[in-house]
Amino acid sequence: MGFPNTYHSGGWRVIISNIPTMTDITEMKYFDNYCKSIVLPDYNILEYMSFGPEMEMERHPISKKNEDLSQLQIDFKISENFKNYLRFFEWMMSMRYGQIDTRLDDRLFQNTIQRITLSLLDNEKRDIADIYFTELRLVNLSSIALDHGREEEVIFTTNFTYREVGFELKEV
Repeated sequence: MGFPNTYHSGGWRVIISNIPTMTDITEMKYFDNYCKSIVLPDYNILEYMSFGPEMEMERHPISKKNEDLSQLQIDFKISENFKNYLRFFEWMMSMRYGQIDTRLDDRLFQNTIQRITLSLLDNEKRDIADIYFTELRLVNLSSIALDHGREEEVIFTTNFTYREVGFELKEV
Protein backbone atom coordinates (compact mmCIF):
# COMPACT_ATOMS: atom_id res chain seq x y z
CA MET A 1 0.00 0.00 0.00
CA GLY A 2 1.34 3.44 -0.94
CA PHE A 3 1.49 6.58 1.11
CA PRO A 4 -1.53 8.88 0.93
CA ASN A 5 -1.13 12.26 -0.66
CA THR A 6 -0.75 14.47 2.40
CA TYR A 7 0.39 17.62 0.61
CA HIS A 8 -1.19 20.73 2.12
CA SER A 9 -1.86 23.99 0.33
CA GLY A 10 0.48 25.85 2.69
CA GLY A 11 3.42 23.79 1.50
CA TRP A 12 5.17 26.59 -0.37
CA ARG A 13 6.35 30.18 -0.12
CA VAL A 14 7.47 32.78 -2.64
CA ILE A 15 10.45 35.09 -2.21
CA ILE A 16 10.85 38.02 -4.62
CA SER A 17 14.31 39.56 -4.74
CA ASN A 18 13.37 43.09 -5.81
CA ILE A 19 10.87 45.30 -7.62
CA PRO A 20 12.77 47.52 -10.09
CA THR A 21 11.13 50.87 -9.34
CA MET A 22 11.10 50.34 -5.58
CA THR A 23 13.90 51.65 -3.36
CA ASP A 24 12.53 50.89 0.13
CA ILE A 25 13.43 47.25 0.82
CA THR A 26 11.03 47.10 3.79
CA GLU A 27 8.13 47.23 1.31
CA MET A 28 9.01 43.73 0.01
CA LYS A 29 6.69 42.37 2.72
CA TYR A 30 3.77 43.58 0.58
CA PHE A 31 4.77 41.06 -2.07
CA ASP A 32 6.12 38.03 -0.23
CA ASN A 33 3.41 38.03 2.48
CA TYR A 34 0.47 38.79 0.18
CA CYS A 35 1.11 36.10 -2.43
CA LYS A 36 -2.08 34.02 -2.75
CA SER A 37 -1.25 31.57 -5.51
CA ILE A 38 1.33 30.76 -8.13
CA VAL A 39 0.88 28.88 -11.40
CA LEU A 40 4.04 27.09 -12.45
CA PRO A 41 4.39 27.35 -16.21
CA ASP A 42 4.60 24.34 -18.43
CA TYR A 43 8.08 23.44 -19.59
CA ASN A 44 8.62 22.16 -23.12
CA ILE A 45 11.40 20.93 -25.33
CA LEU A 46 11.45 21.21 -29.10
CA GLU A 47 11.98 18.04 -31.10
CA TYR A 48 13.26 17.28 -34.55
CA MET A 49 11.75 14.29 -36.36
CA SER A 50 13.85 12.19 -38.70
CA PHE A 51 13.63 8.82 -40.37
CA GLY A 52 16.02 6.07 -39.37
CA PRO A 53 17.70 3.58 -41.72
CA GLU A 54 14.61 1.38 -41.80
CA MET A 55 12.28 4.38 -42.23
CA GLU A 56 11.21 4.38 -38.58
CA MET A 57 10.44 7.76 -37.04
CA GLU A 58 13.07 9.03 -34.59
CA ARG A 59 12.76 12.02 -32.27
CA HIS A 60 15.68 14.25 -31.30
CA PRO A 61 15.70 17.12 -28.80
CA ILE A 62 17.12 20.06 -30.70
CA SER A 63 17.36 23.00 -28.34
CA LYS A 64 19.50 23.39 -25.26
CA LYS A 65 17.75 26.70 -24.65
CA ASN A 66 14.05 26.74 -23.97
CA GLU A 67 13.08 29.59 -26.26
CA ASP A 68 9.33 29.24 -25.90
CA LEU A 69 8.86 29.59 -22.14
CA SER A 70 5.35 29.98 -20.79
CA GLN A 71 4.67 32.90 -18.49
CA LEU A 72 4.83 32.68 -14.71
CA GLN A 73 1.53 33.71 -13.10
CA ILE A 74 1.25 34.93 -9.51
CA ASP A 75 -1.91 36.12 -7.74
CA PHE A 76 -1.61 38.65 -4.93
CA LYS A 77 -4.05 39.90 -2.35
CA ILE A 78 -4.04 43.70 -2.38
CA SER A 79 -2.38 45.08 0.73
CA GLU A 80 -4.43 47.41 2.92
CA ASN A 81 -2.70 50.48 1.53
CA PHE A 82 -2.55 49.22 -2.11
CA LYS A 83 1.27 49.36 -2.01
CA ASN A 84 1.84 46.08 -3.86
CA TYR A 85 -0.58 46.86 -6.68
CA LEU A 86 0.64 50.44 -7.04
CA ARG A 87 4.30 49.38 -7.14
CA PHE A 88 3.57 46.93 -9.96
CA PHE A 89 1.51 49.61 -11.73
CA GLU A 90 4.37 52.10 -11.37
CA TRP A 91 6.81 49.56 -12.82
CA MET A 92 4.56 48.87 -15.82
CA MET A 93 4.09 52.58 -16.44
CA SER A 94 7.85 53.15 -16.41
CA MET A 95 8.35 50.39 -18.99
CA ARG A 96 5.43 51.46 -21.14
CA TYR A 97 6.37 55.12 -21.32
CA GLY A 98 10.14 54.81 -21.47
CA GLN A 99 10.92 56.06 -17.99
CA ILE A 100 13.48 53.35 -17.32
CA ASP A 101 16.44 54.35 -15.19
CA THR A 102 19.58 53.60 -17.21
CA ARG A 103 22.17 55.15 -14.91
CA LEU A 104 23.61 51.80 -13.84
CA ASP A 105 23.23 49.98 -17.13
CA ASP A 106 21.98 51.21 -20.48
CA ARG A 107 20.41 47.85 -21.26
CA LEU A 108 16.80 47.10 -20.41
CA PHE A 109 17.73 43.97 -18.44
CA GLN A 110 18.34 46.01 -15.31
CA ASN A 111 14.62 46.75 -15.22
CA THR A 112 13.76 43.22 -14.11
CA ILE A 113 13.12 41.28 -10.96
CA GLN A 114 16.42 39.51 -10.52
CA ARG A 115 14.96 36.33 -9.02
CA ILE A 116 11.70 34.85 -7.80
CA THR A 117 12.13 31.71 -5.75
CA LEU A 118 9.33 29.24 -5.05
CA SER A 119 10.31 27.18 -1.99
CA LEU A 120 8.48 23.87 -1.71
CA LEU A 121 7.95 22.77 1.89
CA ASP A 122 7.18 19.41 3.44
CA ASN A 123 4.45 18.92 6.05
CA GLU A 124 6.79 20.13 8.78
CA LYS A 125 7.50 23.36 6.83
CA ARG A 126 11.06 22.30 5.95
CA ASP A 127 12.44 23.47 2.61
CA ILE A 128 12.69 20.45 0.28
CA ALA A 129 13.30 22.20 -3.05
CA ASP A 130 13.54 25.64 -4.64
CA ILE A 131 12.29 26.42 -8.12
CA TYR A 132 13.68 29.75 -9.26
CA PHE A 133 13.09 32.12 -12.14
CA THR A 134 15.60 34.81 -13.14
CA GLU A 135 15.40 38.19 -14.87
CA LEU A 136 11.63 38.48 -14.78
CA ARG A 137 9.69 41.23 -16.47
CA LEU A 138 6.08 42.06 -15.65
CA VAL A 139 4.04 41.78 -18.86
CA ASN A 140 0.48 41.77 -17.51
CA LEU A 141 -1.21 43.31 -14.50
CA SER A 142 -4.85 42.30 -14.27
CA SER A 143 -7.77 44.59 -13.74
CA ILE A 144 -9.26 44.79 -10.27
CA ALA A 145 -12.85 45.24 -9.17
CA LEU A 146 -13.43 47.57 -6.23
CA ASP A 147 -16.97 47.25 -4.86
CA HIS A 148 -18.64 49.26 -2.08
CA GLY A 149 -20.30 47.35 0.74
CA ARG A 150 -18.36 44.09 0.33
CA GLU A 151 -15.80 42.75 2.74
CA GLU A 152 -13.92 40.35 0.46
CA GLU A 153 -10.28 40.08 -0.41
CA VAL A 154 -9.34 41.84 -3.62
CA ILE A 155 -7.01 39.72 -5.73
CA PHE A 156 -4.98 40.77 -8.74
CA THR A 157 -3.00 38.63 -11.16
CA THR A 158 0.47 39.26 -12.54
CA ASN A 159 2.17 37.54 -15.46
CA PHE A 160 5.93 37.51 -15.92
CA THR A 161 8.32 36.51 -18.67
CA TYR A 162 11.71 35.29 -17.52
CA ARG A 163 15.11 34.36 -18.85
CA GLU A 164 15.78 31.11 -17.02
CA VAL A 165 14.11 28.56 -14.77
CA GLY A 166 15.97 26.12 -12.55
CA PHE A 167 15.68 24.15 -9.35
CA GLU A 168 17.70 23.05 -6.37
CA LEU A 169 16.90 20.02 -4.22
CA LYS A 170 17.51 20.42 -0.48
CA GLU A 171 18.70 17.89 2.07
CA VAL A 172 16.00 17.22 4.65
